[in-house]
Amino acid sequence: MHPGLLGVPDGNSLTIQPRLLTALDQFFGPDRLCVVTGHPDASLYHLDGDRLNSSVGNLVPLSNELCTHLEAIQQGRRRTLSEKLDPKRLAEKLAAKHFRGWRVASAYGCAALAFYMGEPPYGEESPDLRAFRLCDVIHYARH
Repeated sequence: MHPGLLGVPDGNSLTIQPRLLTALDQFFGPDRLCVVTGHPDASLYHLDGDRLNSSVGNLVPLSNELCTHLEAIQQGRRRTLSEKLDPKRLAEKLAAKHFRGWRVASAYGCAALAFYMGEPPYGEESPDLRAFRLCDVIHYARH
């Protein structure tokens, strides 16, 4: 699994909290497929980049490829965002498609990811558009 896993500090590593894993499995499903690609065995990615913020709303399952890509951008080793992570694509195509297919957790994950991908260091979306993206996150969260 990817090093960005959820947990709490325990020396030099993170300890996985079983109660949190159970909640995430109930929300995203026990297969925990990547919300973007649908690949199995996805890692839980911290949307805000803070590995200590392991709240349910801050974690989405992403493929290891996408986790690695996002961390490279955070660390300045990469400048451009993958086409798969384009905020417009995530919000307007993938989230809507997941929602129409009754995959509400994946719709939420894509909408939340779109919100975060619109801010630096990933993107430069306007505050108005980011507010609109946040409304999508709230909409999917309440279903």
